[in-house]
Amino acid sequence: MAPLPRTLPVVPLLKEQILFPSLVLRVQVERKDVAQSISRMIYSGSPPHLVACVPQRPEAVAALTSNSKDISIDQLKDTLLDYGCMGKILRVERNNGAYVAIVEGLSRVRLEKVKRTTSSGSSSSNNRADSQLEAAVFHHDERGIDDDDEAAQKQLEALRDASVELVTTLKGLKLPAVLLRRLEGFIQKAEGDSAGQLCDLMVSVVEGSYVDKLAILKAVDVVSRLKLVYEIVTKQMTDVKVSRKISTAVDQNLNKQQKEFILRQKLNAIKKELSQATGEKDDEEEDDATELRKRIDAAELSDEARTVAEKELRRLKRMQPQQAEYQVIRTYLDNLIEIPWKKQLQTQSLDKTNIDAARKQLDADHYGLEKVKKRLIEYLAILRLRQTLEQDDIKLASSKL
Repeated sequence: MAPLPRTLPVVPLLKEQILFPSLVLRVQVERKDVAQSISRMIYSGSPPHLVACVPQRPEAVAALTSNSKDISIDQLKDTLLDYGCMGKILRVERNNGAYVAIVEGLSRVRLEKVKRTTSSGSSSSNNRADSQLEAAVFHHDERGIDDDDEAAQKQLEALRDASVELVTTLKGLKLPAVLLRRLEGFIQKAEGDSAGQLCDLMVSVVEGSYVDKLAILKAVDVVSRLKLVYEIVTKQMTDVKVSRKISTAVDQNLNKQQKEFILRQKLNAIKKELSQATGEKDDEEEDDATELRKRIDAAELSDEARTVAEKELRRLKRMQPQQAEYQVIRTYLDNLIEIPWKKQLQTQSLDKTNIDAARKQLDADHYGLEKVKKRLIEYLAILRLRQTLEQDDIKLASSKL
């Protein structure tokens, strides 16, 4: 086996891309200097074409408002992390005028020093067109876990079980069956010597955050990596289950609402045909919600009454006229609007004839309900007494002037 190179050309991974060992990544090469560097390597050198694929720092990704291809090579160097993955360029494709490099991850590397060089290999201090980034790297050996390490073996078993459960859950999401079968087969066969590869594979499958995936790439120790990936996989599995539960409930509700919507559309079409046949103009009639909205806006409701009216009107809009509660809410709103909330009865002068007339009117309109009618008459009598006292106070004040 040939010794691993200590210096590698740097391929910056932009837009939160990460390459893991044993996996293949399609790298969109947007920068001209990186594209030229890859082209020179492919056409002038002999395989394998090895590069250091280095992701960007999270804060740099968030702060970089301009396009990464527009910044200088020195500015780009400052956005890169000090660790990455050595990759082998399998081939280069052209896609709509842009380069796409197909890269296979080989091993984790730590960048000891990054400098700008030219195609000839000399250091470059100016902004030459053939400038490229080159890094002195340290290669991390991928070690498995020992068979006698019970804690690590239990962690590996827990990750296998969680991964199989996640893949089983993903089968219901209409993902490629071939991919899922291969993934499930690899998970079940994973042993201590392939624990690290299982971690890298699963972190590429789940929808973890960029920061979480960077932590997995940085984790050289396999046992630490097992713990991190297990947490991400279990979180993803919980999210998928909750999402599927919500989707099922929403689909059931949508199916019901869609059925009601279709029936309402058919009903409206029938009404329109009938109005055209009979000459009636159904469009001129306002629906209940619009009519009630105008009446509520026009009524002088108190703040509490308006709050209740708005709430009930929203409920009414969500209902169908055929529902039993629809008419109950409609009647309630009618009664609520008719109440003279802002009108003060005290402005009308009451005397004994008014109270007698009120009693006769109550007896004529309502049979029985003696306690209720008595309470209303007592209320009117108290209003009359209050008006009498207020009038006496006004007369007394006027006599003192």
